[in-house]
Amino acid sequence: MPDGCLDGVVFECVLSALPGMAEALVEVRRVLVPGGRLLVTDLYRRDGAAGEPCADGSCAAGARTREAILDELFRAGLVPVLFEDHSRFLAELTGKLLFAGFSAADVGTALTGRTPGCACGLEALRPRLGYFLCVAVKEVS
Repeated sequence: MPDGCLDGVVFECVLSALPGMAEALVEVRRVLVPGGRLLVTDLYRRDGAAGEPCADGSCAAGARTREAILDELFRAGLVPVLFEDHSRFLAELTGKLLFAGFSAADVGTALTGRTPGCACGLEALRPRLGYFLCVAVKEVS
């Protein structure tokens, strides 16, 4: 894509799945027009909790803290204008999956990539993982 060709980019559960968040954000900045926006919804580690590492390839493998995400955005030249916690939606999804017949271990394994025998399942998600909405803007030079 050419430089400055997009008014907006949407990342839904992308950053936590990428091994190179910094590179992706720099690329987003490159393709955004000045004043263009990045909308991100993703998993993050709440309360700065480190927690056990998740298995590579899981939805939560690259979940970072709010501060780390904001730092990466600034380093890439994107200015966060909104960061909201929407962890309630993650809890609602978990509840819907449980009522649909999935076990707590299934849901925990799907998110963390860890098997139930290694202290995972839903207990490993509390209170560490949350779900956020963030909007960042490429500044007008």
